[in-house]
Amino acid sequence: TIASTGTNNFTVEADDIQIQLFSGSSQTICRNGTQNINFSTRAWDTDDQRYLTTGEPSGKLWVTTNGTDYYAGTDVTVDSSYFNSTFSPSCPSYGIGVQQWKTGTLANTCFKNANLTPTANVTLRTLFTVNHSRPGGETAVQGDAVNVTWNVLDECSTGVAAATNTIYILGPSNFSNTTTILNIGNGTYNTTLDTTGKPSGAYNITIQAEKTYYSTINASNNTAFRIGRKPELRSPSSNITTGGWGEVWGFNVDCRDLEADTFNVSLWKAYNSSTTFTLIETKSCTGTTYQTLTFAKQFACGDIDANTIFKFNATDQWGFTNQSDNTTITV
Repeated sequence: TIASTGTNNFTVEADDIQIQLFSGSSQTICRNGTQNINFSTRAWDTDDQRYLTTGEPSGKLWVTTNGTDYYAGTDVTVDSSYFNSTFSPSCPSYGIGVQQWKTGTLANTCFKNANLTPTANVTLRTLFTVNHSRPGGETAVQGDAVNVTWNVLDECSTGVAAATNTIYILGPSNFSNTTTILNIGNGTYNTTLDTTGKPSGAYNITIQAEKTYYSTINASNNTAFRIGRKPELRSPSSNITTGGWGEVWGFNVDCRDLEADTFNVSLWKAYNSSTTFTLIETKSCTGTTYQTLTFAKQFACGDIDANTIFKFNATDQWGFTNQSDNTTITV
């Protein structure tokens, strides 16, 4: 007698896999290409109760580019029972901040797809660059505003918005500013410096830029700007107010420059308020205390006019000017 049993079916399926973290999570590296990190996981065969070995499974490494969305993935294979991959982040492929990463088996006949759960993470930092746009070495009259503009960039020369900036002004008088800085956008920032009461001389500007996940930078412009003083004039006069055309007229003015610059003082005259001034003579003035300059002019017959006007003009090495009021004489 031959006995038989009923038909039984069974299914041979791929083994279940568990991906286990080994190393490379919760680390911080710089995104500028100077650092890398090794991501390492192990593939545990839960059916066979062993770690998979070299050449058995293939898989992928996935890393987020913006903290949420994963890059297409990089091929990885098991080497000595580890999925190892060297991660070298660059700009602009990966954003700064915390990025998630995972490895997993993929497209294997004998092993099921499985991913690292929960995902691991890596924090990407980077560096600032600060480019000074303005000022560019110009000289401002004491009391005028100085416009300061700069750009904060990352290593890809992309503007960094919402950075915290502090501006330090170093010179005969040191001061700083954080409250009136305007974020124009695209990494461009601007502020206006009030030079009222600030001593004359050369000033440097240092910009300190800070932001989470960026290394703080101090960038200096060592020839930023200069504060100058206008030359000063007072007490313009002539020794004759009504006189003949053949006489020698004397004209006086007091002059000084509080920076002790040597500057030019010029005497000008016009026949009346509707005609153009012409130059009579130019002299030099030096000193921080007032000194009196004397000019001489002998008018010709053709200069006769009851409404002749004279004035003095002063110009220093920075191009700063000052002039006296118009004074009327009769020739």
